[in-house]
Amino acid sequence: MTLALRLLLSSLLLLASACASDRLLDGPDKDPDAQRGEPDAQADADDPQPEPEAEPDPQPEPDPQPEPEPPGCVDRDDDGAAGTGADCQRDDPDFDCDDGAPGVHPGAAELCDGADDDCDGVFDEGTINICGGCATLSPSPGQACGDCGRVICQGPEDTTCEEGSGNICGGCGQLEGVPGERCGQCGQWACVGPDLVTCDDAPANACGGCAPLSNPPGEPCGRCDSGRWACQGADGVRCQDEGALNACGGCEALQGSPGDPCGQCGALRCEGDRLACLDRPSTRYHRDSDSDGYGANGDDRDLCDGPEGRYTATRAGDCDDNNGAINPGAEELCDASDQNCDGDPFDGFGDVGGDCENQDGCGTRQCTSPSRATCVVTIDRTRYFHDGDGDGYGSPSFRDLCEPSGNFRVLNDDDCNDSVATMHPNQLDPCNGVNDDCDGVVDEDPGCPTNAPCSGGQCICENECGEVCCSATQNCCDGVCLRPEIQCF
Repeated sequence: MTLALRLLLSSLLLLASACASDRLLDGPDKDPDAQRGEPDAQADADDPQPEPEAEPDPQPEPDPQPEPEPPGCVDRDDDGAAGTGADCQRDDPDFDCDDGAPGVHPGAAELCDGADDDCDGVFDEGTINICGGCATLSPSPGQACGDCGRVICQGPEDTTCEEGSGNICGGCGQLEGVPGERCGQCGQWACVGPDLVTCDDAPANACGGCAPLSNPPGEPCGRCDSGRWACQGADGVRCQDEGALNACGGCEALQGSPGDPCGQCGALRCEGDRLACLDRPSTRYHRDSDSDGYGANGDDRDLCDGPEGRYTATRAGDCDDNNGAINPGAEELCDASDQNCDGDPFDGFGDVGGDCENQDGCGTRQCTSPSRATCVVTIDRTRYFHDGDGDGYGSPSFRDLCEPSGNFRVLNDDDCNDSVATMHPNQLDPCNGVNDDCDGVVDEDPGCPTNAPCSGGQCICENECGEVCCSATQNCCDGVCLRPEIQCF
């Protein structure tokens, strides 16, 4: 036996020994016969089993010798493409790469089977889906789904929907820019559709920035427009001012200077950039010659800095500026002098010199001391009767008075009816059934027409003739009374 053959047999023996050891280690569950065992084989498997006896090592078999290739190039699987023979050219486009499989040959349809069915050197081309499997995927990865979602692979043979979130414009697509963020020179991205944005660009300001400037560079500025606005960085300006002109920090020329007098008692002062008069009222002082604190009327001065000379009183109304006891604040005395200058020398003492009365009678009010005035009686009271109808005749009602008062105004009580002005003594007593002259006799002066006597307070005419009254023996003819012997025709 050659050395090579001995080495081959040794290798086969080692391989058989290793396989037997693997079967022993795998246990009865790995044995196909154990899978087809009795129904209680699983329960028996839980019990300890005796180890099987070791099998004898198999005898190595000699390697089969490859058959020699037949001459030429033949088609063994009858699929129309030759691939067996010593003369076959493997780089020939028509070479059958697996001449033992009828479905494998050049031009065969490629299947998703892990084999090179068309013998082009590429396995399963055009049959593997985008997820790496063989199944037809529906929907396909990348398609839209749900709310802004996309279909993705779920293993090689299935897909699922991966939910997404909408964009800021309300769509689902990828935006070119973020709305609100800067773009272009000084613009911002803005939505123009649910999946579309545009750059709303704007030119730079005069200083090269994007922010609006408060004032254009180069224009006048400052309190007097003597400065110019200048750029301060790209987005700001500042005023290069030359300063103010007048004493109040303004630009216009001032009429006067701060501190100059003005108005009644005021002085000029700055209010902002201009002058204003801060005035205060003057005080009117009256001349007070007797130094009693009151000055004479009509002699005064308006002063700003207090009293001056005799002009010291701030109150006027002194009716005698040479007598310190006479002024509006003095106490009035009952002496015919007007001490308090109110125009009434007896102020507070009543009607001095006028009529008065008291329990003793009637008289005049007179000063009896500098601080007192009383009624000095000179005559007794008079009895006045009540004259309610104003006819000059009174009723028995009376009052004893110094002078008439109200309806107590007559000196007699001769009226028989004090509520009727036509009833009183010396009054005519006509035919009215009333005692008009208060003498107790009724209708003394009836005043009735001829031939119409007064009876019961009325003039009675028994023979009326128009507007006249004829006697009982007269004839009435056309409103005329005729003698009895004359007949009316």
